[in-house]
Amino acid sequence: MKTRITDLFSIDFPVVAGGMVWCSGWRLASAVSSCGGLGLIGAGSMSPELLEEHIEKCRKATDKPFGVNIPLMNVNSAEHINVVIKHRVPVVFTSAGNPATHTERLKQAGCKVVHVVANCKFALKAQSAGCDAVVAEGFEAGGHNGKEETSTLVLVRQIAKALNISGPFNIQYLAKNNDIKVIECNLRASRSFPFVSKTLKINFIDLATKVMLGIPVEKPNKNAFDLDYGYQGFAVLILPPARR
Repeated sequence: MKTRITDLFSIDFPVVAGGMVWCSGWRLASAVSSCGGLGLIGAGSMSPELLEEHIEKCRKATDKPFGVNIPLMNVNSAEHINVVIKHRVPVVFTSAGNPATHTERLKQAGCKVVHVVANCKFALKAQSAGCDAVVAEGFEAGGHNGKEETSTLVLVRQIAKALNISGPFNIQYLAKNNDIKVIECNLRASRSFPFVSKTLKINFIDLATKVMLGIPVEKPNKNAFDLDYGYQGFAVLILPPARR
């Protein structure tokens, strides 16, 4: 599967494991990366020495790309940055702080830098700082998800408009018991229609073609929330260059 997310992180599938404190160690990160996604080590609960140990073990367990999630409000964040640069970790997710503090240094070291944001203001700051992408973390997700209490689907549209990200969105969902979550979002639609068509058993390609040709179509009588699948909870948006 090829998307802008897979291209950015050099992975096989647009799946990113959250860098959860106390949960996302080298075992989970290496397992996700080995399966073709992007595994993240959560540095928030680790000392610099422990983070170094997890990076070394993760690298021994997989030869695929993995990353580290660093909350910038953590007292050890500067040392965590030194550790990931020392070990040439290819992807770094930052959160809960100013992305301008370390992004340039990380980029010079060859890291792809992604910053977690909860509103458009912080997304613009991440773009200005030179981040490669942002995580649009809605209020239903875990972590530092902002005082605005904006849901992921609303936040994605707001950030796309504010940062002039254009084109059709490829937003993929998983759901259970009518609880809908975003698992991936980027600017391609080539898989969205087939995914939704197969899930709802409606040929949306056929409907879209008829609409473009001006042929009348009957509105589908389906509840898009009546699905029976499983879950994740944030959207990754790749940033265009900041306006100078």
